[in-house]
Amino acid sequence: MGYIRECDRLLILGAQALPPKLRPVMVAASFIGLPMMLGAVQLLAIAGTYASHATRLFTIEIIVTGFMPLSTIIKLLTKRIRPDSIYVRNMRFKTYSFPSGHAYMSLLVFGSLAYLASLSFMPMWSAVIICLLGFLAILIGISRVYLGAHFPTDVLAGWILSTIILATVITII
Repeated sequence: MGYIRECDRLLILGAQALPPKLRPVMVAASFIGLPMMLGAVQLLAIAGTYASHATRLFTIEIIVTGFMPLSTIIKLLTKRIRPDSIYVRNMRFKTYSFPSGHAYMSLLVFGSLAYLASLSFMPMWSAVIICLLGFLAILIGISRVYLGAHFPTDVLAGWILSTIILATVITII
């Protein structure tokens, strides 16, 4: 446990050492990562795959949607307290920290969209879309540490969990 705490501490210092002028970007990234925002994006993905009669992709999107609440369930089981920060003290809704729901859901949703793009667009365009979605998922995770909402290991756990789920769903379906 001491090693994990030390890693968290060093990564928090690194994230918080980023220039203060990045704060509006980090707040915006965190806003994009809200479950409500990602849920809306996911509903659009479901509608798009349904309308295009892409049965396999539609099935993947439905299954991914079913996994969206998993981070909340894990939070209730682990009950890890969030970092002591001004951001956390001012949060409207108090939830537990592990894993980061923003990191988990953003990679889950944007990862499924990246897979969809890889099958739907020409290679050059799909590469651009995949890079943008990946960058956004990474930025959302970093924003949570930068703002003081999560420990880095919360974000890493969210990313790992969503990666495992996506890889499994894409492989099986």
